[in-house]
This record gives sequence, C-alpha cells and structure tokens, in this order.
Amino acid sequence: MALALQARPILFVEDNDEIRKTIVTFLADYQFTEAATVAEGWDQFRSRKFALILLDVGLSDGSGLHLCKRMRSIDPATPIIVLSSNLGLTQEEVEEVGAQLIIKKVCPSFITALKSAIERFSISDS
Repeated sequence: MALALQARPILFVEDNDEIRKTIVTFLADYQFTEAATVAEGWDQFRSRKFALILLDVGLSDGSGLHLCKRMRSIDPATPIIVLSSNLGLTQEEVEEVGAQLIIKKVCPSFITALKSAIERFSISDS
C-alpha cells in the first residue's frame, strides 16, 4: 500500500528553488513533477493527471491562488494543498479558491505537516 501511495504523481509548484529542492529531497519517496511558475504549473497540470497538487501562493509570474481557481474550473476533484509564508492567509481563503488545506512554510514542523497532509490526501483518494 505504501508503495502505491508513493508512486502517485504530485504536482509541486514552488518558485523558491531551495524550498522546492529541500521538500523533494526530504520526501524523496514520492513522485514529484516540479514547476517554478504559474505558467509551468498550468502546462504541467494540463499535460497529465495528478493525485495531488502542492501550490505556493506567491509565484514569480502570478498568484498561486489564481492558478488554484483556474485548475478548479476544469478539475474539481484533485486535492490541492496551498503552501504559504503569509501568516495572514486563512484556511477559509484557500477553501474559497478550491484548495483543501493551507500549510504555513514558516512553521517549524512544516515538512512533517506536509508529509502528513500528503499521506492523508493520498489515502482519502484511494
């Protein structure tokens, strides 16, 4: 079962190379497709089906929240987890654009919380 969950593709849209590489390294058991911009994220999203989407809010070429809304307009089912350093962004705000969860990147247990969320949403989609 664990191998099946880990083999499911995750789209990870994050413009900070260091954060993206750190997460991909620490969560190396998962199959990530990486994108650094809204444009790349949209192209990857349109090119294949993902089991889960991890989406940064502040991207270099636009808003991850706008991208989330756009994704939702054609795919209402794939779980989306929003990642943000913005302490003022609320769970309600991310739910309004169609995401299931927000995880704050400034939290000391950020990677642990992210891994738990990936496992939770992967299992709930089985």
